[in-house]
Amino acid sequence: MAASNVDNIMNAIDKRARRFVDAGMLRELRTEALIDEAIDETGTIGELPSAVEERFLQAHFSRQELDEVRTVDDYLMKVHGRAPQAKREGVVRLLYENVNGLNNRMSGNEKLERGREMFDELEVDIAAINEIKINFGHKKNINGLAQLFNGGEAEVKVVQGCNSHDGNISRVQEGGTGVITFGTLAEQFDHMNSGQDVTGLGRFSFSRYIGENGIATWVVCGYQPCVSKGPSTSYQQQ
Repeated sequence: MAASNVDNIMNAIDKRARRFVDAGMLRELRTEALIDEAIDETGTIGELPSAVEERFLQAHFSRQELDEVRTVDDYLMKVHGRAPQAKREGVVRLLYENVNGLNNRMSGNEKLERGREMFDELEVDIAAINEIKINFGHKKNINGLAQLFNGGEAEVKVVQGCNSHDGNISRVQEGGTGVITFGTLAEQFDHMNSGQDVTGLGRFSFSRYIGENGIATWVVCGYQPCVSKGPSTSYQQQ
């Protein structure tokens, strides 16, 4: 790829990323008011945070910049490298993903829907994810990873962790890790010896599986945050 094309792509990605680090938008997306307003008294989904994000984009970027951002989005969604083939019998497929935040809603949740589709398409047995950004201890976060990724008849086993030292202050919690086990592999899941970071900081989650002849395998998903300033960052929490 030519250097000029790389520069253009990186510039567009930088513009796209600016909407996530803008302090004003972060405050807007994370306020309880915004989350509560999304569901009216009848339980109907109203304006979702994605619509707020779109308004932010329209207000802060020119038409040319918006076109560049959307072009990069399409580019990044394409398969890079060799796409996995159909899974052979006896093969366990593990997927790792930094999800950069999940919404706790079941409906109107595009990222969750795409994640489910991806797990199905790739025939994933184990999904290790980090930076979930959900405070699982908050009373309004009624859905854990088991509920979010339970797509039907196949059994789902989950271990998940977040920083539990900040109490129920906010529904959003920086960091967090989880390991999700799907399908027949769930029969080998060792619940008693699976869990999460004992310090209560959500640094890692781990699942143990017992195979033939009692041979055990652990899958550990860890999260090491980048050095960053600010009271709300995962690094400062650690």
